[in-house]
Amino acid sequence: MFKFLRRRARLTPYLPVSAQDRPSTVSESEHARCRRVLVEIPSPEAFTEPDDDERELWRTGKLVPWYISLHLDSGHHDGPEVDIACLAEEPAVDNWELGHLYPSWAQTVALARLLGVRVRNLTHPEARPHHQSERPIGRPGRHVAILSFEPSAVQAVCGGLGARESGT
Repeated sequence: MFKFLRRRARLTPYLPVSAQDRPSTVSESEHARCRRVLVEIPSPEAFTEPDDDERELWRTGKLVPWYISLHLDSGHHDGPEVDIACLAEEPAVDNWELGHLYPSWAQTVALARLLGVRVRNLTHPEARPHHQSERPIGRPGRHVAILSFEPSAVQAVCGGLGARESGT
């Protein structure tokens, strides 16, 4: 009976704002760097024992979590056997994919061996550790690309850019 007294909300058309028109706190150069990491995925090469250049890429935090996920998914690798093959305990590999934990050198080599690719295929020269305040806590959807590890994760394993790791 009181329906006639209610005001109806005005219908305003939803006008989506394009990504180009949205304000961003990230510089254009940072957007460009991220696009390069997304697009310039290294072509897979068959696994060979890593060289000093590959170890340096690992040591400086150049591993890309999304590349790890892509290779694991394309090879249908999942479950606790992946962690075992990578010399880790469940759920370490899941945390590598999220960028929460950084694999040791021995684990990185074991991962590359399992995937049948070179260590360099899991890295990008422009990748760098980066803190993300909204980093997922569970495996994200297929269309979410995590491009960096947390700096604290890299620091915990590598001890900084000048440090050397003992091999585990």
